[in-house]
Amino acid sequence: MRSPRKAQRAINQMVLYLGVAVIVVFMVLYLLFHSFHHSRMATMEKLVQNIANQYEASIDLKMTGDLRILETLGSLLNISDPLAMEETLRAQTLDDDINTFVSIGYIDSQYQAMLCYQTDDSIHQVDMQDYPEVTKALSGKTVITDLIQDPYTDTYMSYYLVPVRRDEQVVGALIASNHVIVLHEIIEDPILNSGGLVHLIHDDGTYILPPRETLVPNQTTNVFETYGAQQQVLDRLSNHQDDIEPFHYMNEDYLVMFKYLNINDWYLICVIPQSALGTNYFVLFLLILLLSIVLLIIFGLFAFYMYRTLTANSKELSRLALHDQLTGLYNTYRFKQEVKARLDKRPSGVVILNIYHFRFVNELLGYSQANEVLMMIGQKLLTMIDPEREIVARDTKDHFLLFLQGDELSIEERLISVMEDLRTYYHLHLKSNLLHFNAGVKMIGDGEEDVDALLSHALFALNEEGDDPEREIHFYDASLQDEENLANYAETYMYEALREGGFELFLQPQLDMHTKRVIRAEALVRWKLKNGTYLKPNQFIPVFERNGFCCELDLYMFEKVCQLMARWHKEGRQMLGISINQTRLLFYRDDYVPRLKALVAHYEIDPRWITIEMIESLMADLPDKIMQVVDQLREVGFRISLDDFGHGYSNFNTLQNYRVDELKLDKGFLSNDRSDTKRRELIVGGLVRLSRGLHIQTVMEGIENQADEDFVQIVGCDIGQGYYYDAPLAVSEFEKKYQEKVVSQ
Repeated sequence: MRSPRKAQRAINQMVLYLGVAVIVVFMVLYLLFHSFHHSRMATMEKLVQNIANQYEASIDLKMTGDLRILETLGSLLNISDPLAMEETLRAQTLDDDINTFVSIGYIDSQYQAMLCYQTDDSIHQVDMQDYPEVTKALSGKTVITDLIQDPYTDTYMSYYLVPVRRDEQVVGALIASNHVIVLHEIIEDPILNSGGLVHLIHDDGTYILPPRETLVPNQTTNVFETYGAQQQVLDRLSNHQDDIEPFHYMNEDYLVMFKYLNINDWYLICVIPQSALGTNYFVLFLLILLLSIVLLIIFGLFAFYMYRTLTANSKELSRLALHDQLTGLYNTYRFKQEVKARLDKRPSGVVILNIYHFRFVNELLGYSQANEVLMMIGQKLLTMIDPEREIVARDTKDHFLLFLQGDELSIEERLISVMEDLRTYYHLHLKSNLLHFNAGVKMIGDGEEDVDALLSHALFALNEEGDDPEREIHFYDASLQDEENLANYAETYMYEALREGGFELFLQPQLDMHTKRVIRAEALVRWKLKNGTYLKPNQFIPVFERNGFCCELDLYMFEKVCQLMARWHKEGRQMLGISINQTRLLFYRDDYVPRLKALVAHYEIDPRWITIEMIESLMADLPDKIMQVVDQLREVGFRISLDDFGHGYSNFNTLQNYRVDELKLDKGFLSNDRSDTKRRELIVGGLVRLSRGLHIQTVMEGIENQADEDFVQIVGCDIGQGYYYDAPLAVSEFEKKYQEKVVSQ
């Protein structure tokens, strides 16, 4: 028999559960009631909007129709014959079938109005210079006025004014008036037969039409005195926005709709009792209560079932949460937990083993047999590890994760062995050689505690072929990721650097090989980072070549060269020619030559001082197009240099078909192998003599030592360039070191 203490504990638990259940029921009731109320309000607001839209359409239809009548009359009116015009106006005023105008008139350009009224057969002449609305109409605008006191009847009416044109010129305006009762008839249509009201107001709340009835008696000046308004409502009205606000008066709830009409900043206000829009929802509330009780019972039964199920299957749920269902291995989550607990075990590494092109295996073998392959691989991997010290898990469809202890060499040997064992086993059992593997490995270093970062680095190594694409096992190399990070940095900040002057002009001297004097320079670019360090071109130019930004950069550097030469000229310095490399992409742009021409004209630079360098391989792409661009550049006055001649497969037809001024020989001719010097002398010397015969200068770049200089002088090159003479220099340093010497000579 249960002890009293245990029985009391059981009762307390039951009371607690019951209390929780009651709280849940009330919360559900509250949420359901709140949801129903919110839905009901949204429905009522939508209905009020539809009603306001109908009134807006009626007002717009009336005014649009009246304006069209006046526009038609204006086109037919014989303004050159006053008598005929009077008859036309009288006829229109008396024609009740066409319009409801109280009066129609014509205003000439001198503000003199000829008005005809329904109540009077005579024509009235009125001076309307004091009416700003008339000025707007005579300036060509169609005008609908607020209520204005009629100059003849002294009653308040709404006027339409339409400009009258002859030969596209405004010569006058037609004016017509409507009695206020016309608008009253539109807005006093009953709303749902429920006591709703409609008003026309300005955006400051003043009535356009004096209301014949308001919800609050004796409030007929400003609508906000009647229905109230918060500041946010006033702000929305001043910005011509629609709004719906609740209003309570005399134990009745209303919805007040403010509808902007786009006519003289008018607003339409619909005031509708909420009782006319909704239904008595006491019955609905009872239904909701009944539904809540049913839901509570269902919830209780479901909770009891779930409790029994979770209790009975907690171990299975734990296994499913931490293991791969197909192979039974740890999943990624459990792998991370286990690795984190073993990070102090060194040397060790994290491995991602990939089944190469597993999707093809899946397609060829079918889903079922491919799953058997995965299970086989999982079991074989378990046999190769020390279960007390190492871990194996399955990540995605074709990735297995391993934590192995040992140095790089031992881990690599173990992986090679297991890959070979897996291939052999697969071949013996399935008679196929489809199975291939590759792996990415991240060795765990001191202080590394982020398992996600370790896996990310291993994945990076897996996807990085490096210099040997046939290699199956790749160890993470931080320098490779540094290169990728640098490329990402370049693409992220290239436009910012261009805007802020981060790309700087450097000059490398070019020497006359006969006199050893600096006669020219090559323009090169360096990227100065915000920390003051520089990126070299080979760190960012390949990225810009891929994404096309090199076009913007090369044009920017060309303008920098123009600015520099303009400064030299202004300061009275001796001019030095400058050669500048241009990307192949620019030669395909139709605006390329005009832009260069415009830049040298803007900075008043003689284009003969500038040499455009183009790579030889460019000639093979679109030879006719490139030939045309080269000719255009030479016509402007630029010198053309053929860069890297001799790199790859050079074609002497290039020298025949293209008129160039300079041949820049590839530095590959300066071989470190001195055994073939004579052969190189014959080849390069022949090129130099051939170029000289074609009146083409030759430049040898990449001169790095005395032997290179001796070779260049032997073959007779005209100009030399390289680190043997100097590295690329900032402009200020170049000027101090070379240009001033040139000036002094």
